[in-house]
Amino acid sequence: GRQDAAAPPADEPRAAPVSRYVPAFATVEAAVKRRSVEGRSFAITADGRGVAAHLAGLLEAAGARAQVIASADELAPVDGLLHLAPLAAEPDGALRSLFSLAKRATQLDTKWLLAATGLGGAFGLAAGPALPTASVGFAGGGVSGLLKSVAKEAPALRVRAVDLRPDDDPEALARHLLAELTADDDHLEVGYVDGVRHTMSMVPAPPPAADAGAGVHLDERSVVLITGGARGITARIAVAMATRFRCRLAPVGRPTAAADEDPALQGAEDAPALRRALLAMANGAGPTTPAFIEAEVARVLAAREIRETLAAIRAAGGTVTYHAADVRDEAALRAVIADVRRRHGAIDGVVHGAGLIEDKLLRDKSPESFDRVVGTKLDGARVLAEALAPEARFFVLFSSVSGAFGNKGQTDYAAANDALDKLAHHLHRTVPGRVLSINWGPWRGVGMVRPELEREYTRRGIGLIAPEQGVSRFFEELLTGREPQVVLTATAPEAWA
Repeated sequence: GRQDAAAPPADEPRAAPVSRYVPAFATVEAAVKRRSVEGRSFAITADGRGVAAHLAGLLEAAGARAQVIASADELAPVDGLLHLAPLAAEPDGALRSLFSLAKRATQLDTKWLLAATGLGGAFGLAAGPALPTASVGFAGGGVSGLLKSVAKEAPALRVRAVDLRPDDDPEALARHLLAELTADDDHLEVGYVDGVRHTMSMVPAPPPAADAGAGVHLDERSVVLITGGARGITARIAVAMATRFRCRLAPVGRPTAAADEDPALQGAEDAPALRRALLAMANGAGPTTPAFIEAEVARVLAAREIRETLAAIRAAGGTVTYHAADVRDEAALRAVIADVRRRHGAIDGVVHGAGLIEDKLLRDKSPESFDRVVGTKLDGARVLAEALAPEARFFVLFSSVSGAFGNKGQTDYAAANDALDKLAHHLHRTVPGRVLSINWGPWRGVGMVRPELEREYTRRGIGLIAPEQGVSRFFEELLTGREPQVVLTATAPEAWA
């Protein structure tokens, strides 16, 4: 199942062999002070545990000016922003406030941007504070992904994520943070476990051994709920599940496929033809706008893809019922879960593949866009984790390489996927089923990689995953893997630097 796809024409992006990486947490040397804070000014967001006050005192003792502010305060011109809000006992909104403050910091030409998280010092890779499922992955998840992307957009800014055990002595935590602020090294992620300094990286890993599986079994009685609208990567996975196991599938997506297509559009086979047909229809009804036409083209093409996927699942021998719901709508998603249970009984597996990209540099990103992108990933994940993770035989989250490495123009998407990864590590330790977050590299011709982005990846030498290869690797990880997080990419991590 690992044969390469037939070579694409020379003008198409290349598919390359898929490499596998897993996160590794390693001890590093103690921070060495090289950078002075004397005469500098800092804003510190309050954490409710006293760490911010201790850190302000340490900075002032070193000749700096420091002010503790609320996360919602407007950021005044300062040399450094130190975001400690994720350490709070109830850190709801800490990621959103980091977005707003970091955006302002880049506009103000700030020199330092440091954020602390409270996942236990190992960035969620090991057991940390006992947080409820609704909080883990959201109490500090997303911070590293966002900061890694900021670092790519603003290379002159000194960016660092520091993970701590929030219940440790506040003064000791403040000393760790000051050490990272003045450290003369390039570690973007640093954690402290029992006072020992660590960092995290992605390391190459061999494929999982065929006889070391987690015991996941699928057959025609298995019920699998899949978010993502039966489109893109999730559609390929759904059809493959039906082909291999003839299982019962419940894809969830927006209600684009609910209405029948206008007969006047049925002869328009692609986007240009649809534009012409829609313009002709609109001109008969009055003025229209290019934005409306493009939205309608996207809606019609999405609906067609969904219908094609459902037909392919049935042709492969699977049973499928499409559920129209926005994964950001908790009531609607819980209603879908209840309906699937009524139809089939227990839900055996979950694949959360829903996602949205609205790429813009941080300085140009609106709060509304940030909320849409992050909410599409995390709102649904939160509900699914609470309602299904404890009982499901497998619980899979589709993450992205941007969450692992950051990506220019994707502070929101990277943050959302990083939070999924953190959630997966927590669930891996707390629920009995197989839990997996896959940081996918881009696929060729599938998913969110539009043709213009494929050409950009080709220019940068970034390989794309052939769809049949991606499907094969998915089942390999699900059925024989054990790790809660893997990176699958056709390009070495250095390409994302």
